[in-house]
Amino acid sequence: MSWFDVKCYSPCGAPERMPARRRRPHRLTHQAWALASSRFVRNDIPPILDALDGCRRILDVGGGTGAVVRRIAERFGGCITVEPDAANVSAMDEERREDGRIRVLHGRAESLPLEEDTFDGVVSAWVLHYVDDVVGAVQEMIRVCDKRDPGSRIVIVQGAPDNEMVGLLNSNCCAVAGDEAEHHGHLLATAADVLWSHGFKNVDMVRVNVELRCDEADLEERIARAAEVLQRFWYDRHPAAEIMKMRLSADLRARFTRTPTSIGDDGIMMVARR
Repeated sequence: MSWFDVKCYSPCGAPERMPARRRRPHRLTHQAWALASSRFVRNDIPPILDALDGCRRILDVGGGTGAVVRRIAERFGGCITVEPDAANVSAMDEERREDGRIRVLHGRAESLPLEEDTFDGVVSAWVLHYVDDVVGAVQEMIRVCDKRDPGSRIVIVQGAPDNEMVGLLNSNCCAVAGDEAEHHGHLLATAADVLWSHGFKNVDMVRVNVELRCDEADLEERIARAAEVLQRFWYDRHPAAEIMKMRLSADLRARFTRTPTSIGDDGIMMVARR
């Protein structure tokens, strides 16, 4: 049994075997991301930067609001990012005008608007659960990663097997929506298979820490705000939103008795080299 074969994305910790296929991709709205983004404590970014040491031409796939992009540009002198959401592109374009180290392109992970063999470092942080075609997205990362450079690498981050945030969303929001549970292990295993088949035989994995901070002083307000952030993160504007938030609130009340001000969103960083 491989590392990917079992997952426990459940507040109860009950393990479930990896599914034969992935669930449908998530759709994250710009408004829902804006509501959540300031609460994330991104302790995963320093390890991502360390994994890129020695790279000179770096691509970020799925730039989001630019948290990883900015740090790459600061440390390595520049970064190109491809982002599908027009609002995010516009926001990062404002920064680009002030900081020439960042170049923002509008596009999708499955069809990167870039030439092959262009980069010695390619990063995809928390992106694969949003794409329509995981295999196609990883193949595109491989296409633009310079096969002539022996030091070129691809860095992918997705949720850890005991990710608390994913567990809360699976057992509450997915259950109400009638959707299959999310399984980031399936995404990582798929990516690893594609990378291996294209000559990336050196694959390392390390756990990285991310937290969703919930530090409202009043417990009831903390529960209500956390439930809204979580529900909208995967199911913004869903017709059963209030039911999802009510179910989340019950789990969050128990959760905050153990860790009062945060929800774990730990990930696994996979670094693949040829």
